[in-house]
Amino acid sequence: CHSYFGILHTAYLRTANTAYVERIDADTRDWVLSNPYPGKLNRKGPWGGITIARRSMAWAPVFYGLQNVDEFSPAARILMLSSIADHARHLMLFHRRDDNNWTLGEVSMLGTIGCLWPEFRDAPGWRAYSQEHVGRQLAKIVYPDGAEAELTSHYHRLVTENVESYVDTFRRSGF
Repeated sequence: CHSYFGILHTAYLRTANTAYVERIDADTRDWVLSNPYPGKLNRKGPWGGITIARRSMAWAPVFYGLQNVDEFSPAARILMLSSIADHARHLMLFHRRDDNNWTLGEVSMLGTIGCLWPEFRDAPGWRAYSQEHVGRQLAKIVYPDGAEAELTSHYHRLVTENVESYVDTFRRSGF
């Protein structure tokens, strides 16, 4: 899901070694070209819902953080940007419909994409849909005492961090 992009990005920021950016660039171009948007439901593989959400989360800081770095090529930028739009379309159409933290992760990422890339034509709809569904999910998976339905500290922390990040992204984006 490209979580290692964050490690490469941080390494570049700490060392100014452009080899890290060149790797991000090459892997972005390779992944997008090798994994075209299927336009149909997938629960596994590169276009599985939670994988899409996690990849979008990994790509966002890299996309914005490397805008002034020549080694992040125009080709990689436009491929990543066009794939992010596909990620949002897929989440909108095919996110999980059951009540659990995976669904919360998928619909919250849809809204996050709508905030981080408001220039996309469908971004207002993504944000509105996400807000409605995040609210519904929280009402179903969080007990009145604040505990997450799976009753484990790991999932409680995961859901709490997800919701904090979601709310912060909407606030910082002015929505």
